[in-house]
Amino acid sequence: MLTSNLQPTHLIIVLIVALLVLGPKRLPEAGRALGQGLREFKGSVSWREACLQVSDAYGSWASDAGLSATSAFGRYMAALDREERAAEVYAELVRRADQLAWSSHNPAEPLGGAAWGVGSR
Repeated sequence: MLTSNLQPTHLIIVLIVALLVLGPKRLPEAGRALGQGLREFKGSVSWREACLQVSDAYGSWASDAGLSATSAFGRYMAALDREERAAEVYAELVRRADQLAWSSHNPAEPLGGAAWGVGSR
């Protein structure tokens, strides 16, 4: 539904507005921050889905008996492994985002800088 309303000209307009607001020096930094945020969001979604799979596999294992319980336990252990890997990926993304937040420019610096006549006297 949303994709049918978006045209390439809309993307061009958004990029021009971003260039005017952020300036040519800060646009790449904003793009990196946006990309990092999207990767972190994707990592959190993957981790959450893995947690739900663990919960489902545990419920199956807890309710099964005999040979089916053995295979259910195997599915549960595999789900735990996937959840652990997803949690590690998510934790690394959070660490990188934290480093990026602390290493970037001064947040008190006004947008636009000297190119906009802000902060230059």
